[in-house]
Amino acid sequence: MKLWLKILALCHGAFGAVGLGVFGLLLASYAALPDPAYTDEIVAISSVLGLLGAAYFVPSLIGGIGLLRARPFARVIILMLIALFILGVILLAGYLLRDVTDPRGRQQLTPMPEMPPAYQRPEFKMPELPVAPER
Repeated sequence: MKLWLKILALCHGAFGAVGLGVFGLLLASYAALPDPAYTDEIVAISSVLGLLGAAYFVPSLIGGIGLLRARPFARVIILMLIALFILGVILLAGYLLRDVTDPRGRQQLTPMPEMPPAYQRPEFKMPELPVAPER
């Protein structure tokens, strides 16, 4: 087996194992000391890492081990991971350069509608007392 292929297999295996290890440590630390104040944050972080684990870390680990054992499916998995990475880079570059490729036009502001007059405060006048008739 060529040296560069072994290096590629070791890198993929190590990357997959470290990614899954971080995900496992996160879940184990929360299971050991569950804190209701951080439930939402743990769910958000775990879902992102779980999605990465399912989409990239597990196939990377399987592909790395498969390459070291010279299995035929391993090259297909590694090529799919490379294509997934390239697709991610293209999508990220498109997102970052979205304003450069399609600059925003001049902002068109609509005038505010005319407001009705403000509520008029009533004027307070002292009541006039009736005058006693003169005798």
